[in-house]
Order: sequence, then structure tokens, then C-alpha cells
Amino acid sequence: MMRNLWALRALGHTRLGLETSGSRRFGNGGLLLRPTKRQRHVSYGWSEDIHGLQRQSSTSSTMSAAMFPGNVAVEDVIFDLFRFTDRESVSIPRFLRALGEYGLRKDDPRLKDMIQSLVDLETNTELDADLSDTISDQRHVELGRDAFKRCIAKSSVIITKALKNQLVIPDWGGFCNQIEEMFEQCRDFKGGNVATYIPQLARVDPEFWAVSICTVDGQRRSWGDSMTPFCMQSVSKPFTYAIAVEELGADEVHHYVGQEPSGRLFNDICLDYNSRPHNPLINAGAIVIASLIRQKQCFSDRFDFTMQQYKRFAAQGFVGFNNAVFLSERETADRNYALSYYMREHKCFPPNAKLQETLDFYFQLCSIETNADTLAVMGATLANGGVCPLNGDRVVCNRACRDVLSLMYSCGMYDYSGQFAFRVGLPAKSGVSGDMIIVVPNVMAICIYSPRLDTLGNTVRGVKFAEALVECFNFHNYDSLVYSEVCKIDPRRKLHEVEHEQIVHLLFAAKSGDITAVKRHILLGADVDQPDYDGRTALHVAASEGHAKIVRFLLKRWKASPDPKDRAPLREDNVTLLSGSLDWLTGAIIEMDHANMPMDHNSSNNSSMPPMSMSMMSMWFHFSHSDVILFDFWHPKSVIALLGSCVLIFCIAVAYEGLKWFRLHLQSRLFVVNRERPPTYAATTPIAYTKPFRLNTFSLPHLIQTLLFVVQIILSYGLMLVFMTYNVWLALSVILGAGVGYFIFGAQMTVLTERQMGGDCCE
Repeated sequence: MMRNLWALRALGHTRLGLETSGSRRFGNGGLLLRPTKRQRHVSYGWSEDIHGLQRQSSTSSTMSAAMFPGNVAVEDVIFDLFRFTDRESVSIPRFLRALGEYGLRKDDPRLKDMIQSLVDLETNTELDADLSDTISDQRHVELGRDAFKRCIAKSSVIITKALKNQLVIPDWGGFCNQIEEMFEQCRDFKGGNVATYIPQLARVDPEFWAVSICTVDGQRRSWGDSMTPFCMQSVSKPFTYAIAVEELGADEVHHYVGQEPSGRLFNDICLDYNSRPHNPLINAGAIVIASLIRQKQCFSDRFDFTMQQYKRFAAQGFVGFNNAVFLSERETADRNYALSYYMREHKCFPPNAKLQETLDFYFQLCSIETNADTLAVMGATLANGGVCPLNGDRVVCNRACRDVLSLMYSCGMYDYSGQFAFRVGLPAKSGVSGDMIIVVPNVMAICIYSPRLDTLGNTVRGVKFAEALVECFNFHNYDSLVYSEVCKIDPRRKLHEVEHEQIVHLLFAAKSGDITAVKRHILLGADVDQPDYDGRTALHVAASEGHAKIVRFLLKRWKASPDPKDRAPLREDNVTLLSGSLDWLTGAIIEMDHANMPMDHNSSNNSSMPPMSMSMMSMWFHFSHSDVILFDFWHPKSVIALLGSCVLIFCIAVAYEGLKWFRLHLQSRLFVVNRERPPTYAATTPIAYTKPFRLNTFSLPHLIQTLLFVVQIILSYGLMLVFMTYNVWLALSVILGAGVGYFIFGAQMTVLTERQMGGDCCE
């Protein structure tokens, strides 16, 4: 049990979804197949942490034997996470499906050892021949602990990182849902036409539509016709340029080719002011780049070398060659021939370059065939700094990737490059076959395939998809500016996990008595009143551990609620609290200076303060606009609401003075003042004698006077309590209302009083 609890802490959130009945297994290391119902196909694979990719080739074998604290092997932890509750076995298809939820596919090259281990476990030819169906849950495979550990031993690093949700896109499911919506919306764009100047491209179905994504951690997903082959055409140019820079260095390459946008058509016959092609991504520059690759080798070896490099970009994925397109390109290449002869006249080629061989090599590179799924992996290699995300192979150096992405940003979309950089703000390259790659550095690459082209030679749906992408996600090059739009989604962030981690770290610091750490977490934005899953706050933990210094700090400096309630009844904690912790908490509260904690008139909850706390609360005036006034429902939360409350209190104060006058007015009508003096007094005696009119106790006038007196008392105490909220605005309303009321009714009350006392005032 303790091992399972540690496993959950170590690996974090995992979607298990394991079957718990209806299965058998053979021994501790056995394997069992049983038929199951056919389920919907899901793509699976594996991934690794972005930094770990650069070290995978040298560390994967050693880290697979990494031990968790307590000498628990990582393979055992993973097994305990996924094993059935009633037996020591793991369902392999469901294990793969759980990993698939993180964006990982079963055909990843890094899974090769695990797949082979599954084959070796059973010599049954039926399993060997139908392994792909087995892994996709056509059959049900269960492994015991030892067999499972042997299978995942060489892939444990990748699996662990996936289960820890440490991949670059943590919410892979939500991200894919957003992409799928864009994919379906862009399907409706029917504008544009297929390229016609190459006959083979003119015969392509214009309704092909595919989007594939590969992140720098190897998370992959495809939609539409992602496995349909197509020629790379101009999309091959960034990869050819990267190969040339890796082979010769950037300085040597840019001795022959420039780095700036041409501002002209991609096949225009023009050079820059140095008599060089403007950049490597137009036809002139790509032809010169082709002449630089392995100049001293024969034509066939040069092509074979370049094909092998392309396959390294693709992690040995599908990279082929379309001979028909090559022949068609060569037959319709008059423009490229003219451009090449023009450049040879201006000595743009390296010495001893063979023009016809260079052009054929260039046509071959444009005729290299792939699909959207593979091209996304090639783009992800550029996004990952030249390291293939599926096998950790460094194909090109970081400098080459930097230069390629810079050129793609400024020159990759033909004559639309400037507008694309402005609207989308990402490196991209398009080809006349309808393919297009978009690179989000350090995050992912997206391949788009749709043969419908606009007038500038870019895929119509691809451009629309790219614009929708940056409208939804903050992938634009300048979306990271301070005060940028908050409405865009950052799929790289883990918002909920960050909030939860803040709570955990704050509670742990309170438990440890580390007040410095508590202050640091508060500075980072942690809420001291935020409870955990059990309702415990930092004050709970600090008090139960006897850390009076932290208790005083939370109550004194941050005004934490002194009576939060967690889920556990108090009686369950009596053993701990009554043995001293409660005394610590009480002592900490009593020691607080009276001026350091305001009376809680503002609290809108129904919990009451301890009786002892009332004697130590000090009071001062403040300018808040969110005080509770007399009742819980009278709680203004805005300036306008406070203004309305002030007007109402002002009117009540005026009405209070009016009520006092009204009572005197009724009294003057009920009493008859006798102005006759007694005969026994001298005429000069100034004392007057008044004979009052006597009222019956149960008479109606007396009952009315009693009722008005009760109302007067209620209003007077209500105004007093309003004043004691110590809100400056409410107190001013009481004072001004009383003053205005006295100004209106005070003179008349004086007249009534004098009349009752027998004064000489006249009406």
C-alpha cells in the first residue's frame, strides 16, 4: 500500500482506466492473449523530456535502472500504477492507451525494443504475425511483474516522463480538440487551383487535405489524408540548405548565396547587388546550394547522401523518390535552365561545377516524396535545434537550424512572405505541390497538405489554417510581449498544476516551520487562506505542528482567517491539539499587539470569532468599499453600491431627526398646557405651573407614542452600528444626515419644547 502511495506521488497524475475482471495470467512472468471487442483506433507512441533528448543516446541505458527513494525501481513503480487490483498483472493495450492520451504513438522508433520484447515473450507464431493487432487491442495482452519490467526496461525513461506529464504540451487532448476544429473549418475553403506547369502535379486530387503535428517531445497527431504521398518541391529547400551549412559552414555557403528576401518572383531571373542569388529558398539560390553539396563525389553518391540525411530528419520515416515528377520537371525546366546559364555567366557557381548535373540534382531534390506525417517529424527536428525528437539523433547543428528558421521567417512563403510574417509571425515554407511546414521553435512543427494554390503559389487552406492557429494560440513571434493579449491560449502552460503546487509547497513550508519559505511562497502568489483537498490551510498545519511564529505571522501580517474549518471533526485532533498545539495557537493570538489586527466587521461568513478575540481587536477608520452593513445581505461590493448605501444611510439619519420632531409634535397636540400660576406664590415669582393632561396607559395615543419610541431606538442603535463599521464614507453619511435633519427639524423641536415647558414662544 505504501509503495502504491509513493508511486502516485512520484509519477503524478495518470489516467489508468484498467480492466479489473475477466482476465487470467500465466505465472509471474507469463503472457496471456484473449479476444476482446474491437475498439476505436487510437494512435500511440512515446516521448521524452525536451532537455533529455540531447542526452538520450548516452543516458537511456543507465537511467532505465534509476531508483526512486526507498530503493524502489522505476519499473516497479510503473507496474504498481497500472496493475489490476485483484492480481499481479498489467494490461498492455490499456497501458498503451493511457500513454496515448499524452500524445504518444505506438510506431515511435524509441518503442522498438519494447515491441521486440513483447514478441520474444511468446514463441507463438500467431502472436508474432499479428503483433500490431495485439498492441492496438484486437487481443488482450497481460504481463506479470517480471515480464513487464523486462519489456519496458529500455524505454522506462521515456515512459516515466510521459506519465509525469512533463511533455511540452501537457494538455494534449484539449490542444488536439482545438486543432481538429480548425482543420474542419479550413476544409470549407475551396478557392485556388492545383499547379499546372508540371503535368504530374496537375493530375492530383484538389480535395486532398491533411494536417500533421509533431512536437519536440515526439507527441504526434494527424488528421485527414496524412499518409498520402506527395513531392516536397520547394519545401525541400530549407533541409538542403541546412545540410549544406552543416557540411561546409555558414560562411562558405553564404559566399555564394545571400540571406535577404528578393522581392521578386521565386523563379525570376535576377541577382542581388553582389551578383549572388538573394537567398537559398528561391530557385536560383536552391540551384547554387545543390551545386555545393559533396562537390567532389559522383552524381549518384551525392543524391544518396542527401536522401540519407533527409531520412535522418524524418527518423527513418517515409522518404521516397518520384521518378515521373523528376522527368516531368526536367522536361519543363526552360526557366531554370535560363536562370542557371545566367548565374554561370555571373560566376555564381563554385569552380568545376557541372551545370547539367547540378540541375538534375536540383530536380531530384524537388522530386523527393514524403507524406504529411513524416514531414511534420522533419519540421520538428528543425524546431528542436537539429535533434530529431523521435530518436535523439543530431542531424544538423544549432547554428544551421537558426539560419534556416531565420530564412523561412523572411523568405519562406514566396511573394507572400512579408504578409505571412506580419499576420502569422512563424517560420514557414510552402511548395507548389500544396505542402507547407510551419515551425514553432522549441515547441512543434505542423505540416499541411492541400493542393489548391493561390496566385502566389501557396496552399490556400494552409495559409488560412496558419492564421487561425495564431488567433487561437500565442504562437506568434511577438505574442510573448509584456501586456500581450490574455485571450490566447498558451498550450505549454500547466495552470492548474501550478496552482496546486503552490498550495502544496506553502503547506509543506508551514509544516516544516520554515517562515522564510512561507514568505517566499506568499510573494509568488500563494493564498494563505487557500485550503487543500481536506480543507486544511497553512494556519491549520502551522498550529498543529506547534509553530507559533508562523501562526503569529499569518494572523498578524496577512490577516489569515483565525477559525478555518477542515473536513475532520475537532475531536479527532484532540490528542494533538490539547497536548500543547492549542496552547501554542492561543498564546500566539494573545501575544499579538492590539493594533495589528482589525475588528472583523467586514467578514461576510457566518463563523464567529472566539470570545477572547473581541478584547484584543483594535479599531480604526478606513476607506474600504466592501464592508458588510448591519446584515449579510447588505454588502456593497463596488463604489456605486457603496454610494447608494451612503445615500440610504443619510436619509435614515435625516428621518431619525424627523421622527424625534414628530413625537414631540404629537405630544404637543395631546397635552394641554396650563399657564395659570398658583395663588400662593407672589406675583413676581418667575416659576410657572403646568397642569398636564393625564393619559390612560392603554389609550391609543400612548400606544402610538410607545411604537414611535421603539422605532426611534432601533434607528439610533442602527446608526450607531453603522458608524462603528469604521468606514469613513458611512460615518460621514451618518454625521451629515444627522446634521441636515437637525437643520430642518431642530428649530421646530425647540418651539415644541418651549411650549410644553410653558415658555413664551409663539407659534
